[in-house]
Amino acid sequence: MTEAPLDRIGPALGRVPSGIFLCVCRAEEKVLPFIASWVQQAAMNPPCLTVAVQETREALSLCEPGKGAFTLSLLPAGASHLMKPFFGDSGEDPFGDLETRSNGSGGLYLAEALAWFECSVLGRAPAGDHQVIIGEVLEGEILDPGKEPWIHLRKNGLRY
Repeated sequence: MTEAPLDRIGPALGRVPSGIFLCVCRAEEKVLPFIASWVQQAAMNPPCLTVAVQETREALSLCEPGKGAFTLSLLPAGASHLMKPFFGDSGEDPFGDLETRSNGSGGLYLAEALAWFECSVLGRAPAGDHQVIIGEVLEGEILDPGKEPWIHLRKNGLRY
């Protein structure tokens, strides 16, 4: 593809809205959290969500079909304090002072989230420099119906 089409495509892709989530992937005793913005409902019966995960992200190793699971915390609008600890790798526990809850099966979610979902990994599909993880939603709920979800738009859909 030539540069001219990418110059037009990037800004157009950036206008595709997405939510902001904390995704906590786990397998056995290992837990790896990261901020995800490419999350989408994929099916109603059974309910399924997809999450696009960058190929270089360590959390991807925990998302093997039939073995892995992940929990999504949908962040409320403007709650940047819930997102900031998960950028970078300081070596410290990114959950720090954030209040978390467990759903009983090991899934961890943020107490201040608007909603949360517990998913088992059904499959994966390659998508360029990302993998799309397909998860069956096993559990979830709205924690604060009075809040609005954080909607994210990019200046350019070809860069974070």
